[in-house]
Amino acid sequence: MQIFKANLRWMFFLLVWLAPAGLPIQLRSVAQVARPLASNRVSAFQILHRTALSGGGPVTSLAFDSVSRHLYAARPSEITVLDIDSGHTIGQISNTGEVVALVVIPELSRGFASTADNTLVVFDLTSLRKIATLSIPGKSPDNLAYDSSTRRVFVMNNRSQSVVAVSTDHPSVLGTISLVDDPEAAVADASGHLYIVLSDPAELAVIDTSRMTLLQRVQLSPCVEPRGVSIDVHARRLFVGCSNGLLAVADPDSGRLAARLSIESNSANVAFDPTSHFIYLADPAGMISIVSQRFPDRYRLASSLRTGRPIVAMAVDPAHHHLLVAVARKARPDPQDARHPANLILTIGRSENVAEPNP
Repeated sequence: MQIFKANLRWMFFLLVWLAPAGLPIQLRSVAQVARPLASNRVSAFQILHRTALSGGGPVTSLAFDSVSRHLYAARPSEITVLDIDSGHTIGQISNTGEVVALVVIPELSRGFASTADNTLVVFDLTSLRKIATLSIPGKSPDNLAYDSSTRRVFVMNNRSQSVVAVSTDHPSVLGTISLVDDPEAAVADASGHLYIVLSDPAELAVIDTSRMTLLQRVQLSPCVEPRGVSIDVHARRLFVGCSNGLLAVADPDSGRLAARLSIESNSANVAFDPTSHFIYLADPAGMISIVSQRFPDRYRLASSLRTGRPIVAMAVDPAHHHLLVAVARKARPDPQDARHPANLILTIGRSENVAEPNP
């Protein structure tokens, strides 16, 4: 006991002596980084609800307005608007053309939809009417991202190796930024940066959204053919779904790959719930991988779920911690058979609390 007490005193003096050298600052920094981002409990995931969408053709994209709780489902010539709580269709935005991608901006009461004929449709979230239609330079505008710091929407031209900036205040094209490859998906950090997934080579292109310039390219190897991306703004981490069954976690500030995890899906769609700290990755064939974020650089595969149908698009309901997934009919039975609707919206969530095993 005497020896223990003596050693304890020496440790105390050592800490006091090292304090001026910056030890307290280092300890505080570590505490900030190591703050747990999720509890040690996880829940069983399952399909909670199935909502059929009638008519209008296949769904191509989804966007969720968490304020009005309206889900926007893009179709070949219209956008169907669904009240996600009641499951009722509340309206349509008609004559849009074949919508490829959607983004809704509740604080502006505006929505934007890119179409297969290289246009961008602007619509009002309250009246559900078109406001404007812009011609977008380039080919195949396959993805959209909104940057709140500049109030600009960015259009990814999948076949033109470019991204087009559009003003939301007075809808107009501001300019085009050239890339080194076809952009697959993009996300903004609300601090003036846009992160664009490039499939080959597997990289992230970092764009200054104000100056509209390419800042750097972040290597994602061993990720192969990245397709989808989402962001944890608080922890400054980007989640990239890769075609070779990997979740790649990138630190955009250091330009390094911070973590990686093998998953069961070859992910084309990625979404992040910033409150529950779950990352959802969807394989078009119908597999969803749910990854738990324990720390900014520590992850585990929490669950996997098969939908039984091809996955077209998905969105997160952050208030209820649900994943909203659009699935298509796998086979082609009689189109008049109500038991096999062409389009379903699946609400996926946790059903019961169970203890999460220690990693």
